Amino acid sequence: NRLAERLKLDGKLLQEELRRTTRTHAGPRDSREAAPGVRADTTAAKPTPAERKLLRAFLESRTFGDEFLPRLVEGGLAEGLATEATFRRLLELRRAGETLELSRASEWLDGSGQRLVYECAMEPGESPDLDLVEACIQSLEIRKADRARESLQSAIQAAERAGDQRRLAELLEAKTKLIKDMEKLRRPT
Repeated sequence: NRLAERLKLDGKLLQEELRRTTRTHAGPRDSREAAPGVRADTTAAKPTPAERKLLRAFLESRTFGDEFLPRLVEGGLAEGLATEATFRRLLELRRAGETLELSRASEWLDGSGQRLVYECAMEPGESPDLDLVEACIQSLEIRKADRARESLQSAIQAAERAGDQRRLAELLEAKTKLIKDMEKLRRPT
């Protein structure tokens, strides 16, 4: 709750997002049609509150889109998210100099993407500010780090089973570094 207060976030939203990042996502895959070069399957069937807040911020503020969309898409934070294809498409449009007008959403998104954009744009409450956008990005960074940790743990177990001591040592070193990085991400600023 102190973190939520410090970041001026809804404590319930933050707790929900943190819970989501610590759980394994083994639910059904999202089978929406993806943009070219984007995997259609995602680990989350519906967007997280952080994804929804970011989408709204990018629709309402060109500045937020220009600053954070490249980091989100090219930095791999959107990878595997329910909103991955939508974020990729928004980045493409921004780079092409397009203005993201809701009235033209049908021209640049498929049906499920359009629906999500309209829902996020019409959500009640104040427009996301810089603190909220940064907190949402941080939440997605933590989620990405958790996925990397899970992947490393699987590789460690495989190296143990194979008796590959050199590989095991490398993986354990990588896991130690990742855990330190994760602690920095979770530490309040």
